[in-house]
This record gives sequence, C-alpha cells and structure tokens, in this order.
Amino acid sequence: MTAYNIFIVDDDPHMCAIMTAWLVDAGHTVESDTAGSTALPRIAVLEPDAILVDLMMAEVDGLEMISELRSKASSANSAIIMVTARTDDMWFNRAKEAGADDYLTKPLEQTSFVEKIQAAIAAKLARDE
Repeated sequence: MTAYNIFIVDDDPHMCAIMTAWLVDAGHTVESDTAGSTALPRIAVLEPDAILVDLMMAEVDGLEMISELRSKASSANSAIIMVTARTDDMWFNRAKEAGADDYLTKPLEQTSFVEKIQAAIAAKLARDE
C-alpha cells in the first residue's frame, strides 16, 4: 500500500482527531488545522497528496477554501475531498463546481472512509500522469 500525505481542514477538533487517527492507522501521514486562514499557508508548504475540507466552517467555508486551493499551483496536484454532513445534491454540485475531486458525507465509517480517500488520491494521480 502506498502511504500518502494528507491534510485535514475541519473546524471541529474532534472530527479532525477521528479522521487523523483512521488515516494514520492506515499508514498515512496526516496534518490538520481547524481554520482555513491558517491551513492555507501550511498546505502551500506541504503540498499534500490530498486535502480534506469540511463544508460548514466559521471563518472560511469549504467552497471558498476549495476555490482558493484550486487557484494555487502548490495544490494543483492534490486530490481535494469535501467531507460534510450536507447530503443535498445542491452542495455536491457546488463542491464539484468549486473544484472538489470527491464528496463524502458524515457520519463516516472508518473502513469505507479510508478506502474512499485512498481511491480519490489514486484517481487524481492517474488523471495527472
């Protein structure tokens, strides 16, 4: 299995901790932040394989964050995955329009969550080759 570098942005520290633990258990390196404004410069330096972004955040919402990430060369090769409790198709479509590669809905289940993240990264890498 390939180990990936993953960055999580979610304003809920508990969700960050859960997703981090699951991905680390699967052999990945994970960093996280609870605010978009402080996450963006860290992501620019790290250039992770994947960036997981919550939709509903106080400071900068996930759609704005994805648009910002897609405008930066440092995250052009990253798989960007929206992780949210919003299940309405409108949000799925808006996330795709903003540049999300995938869209996962909470509540999350450990095995399928990790598999979907790994699959999204592999698909993004294959498209970029």
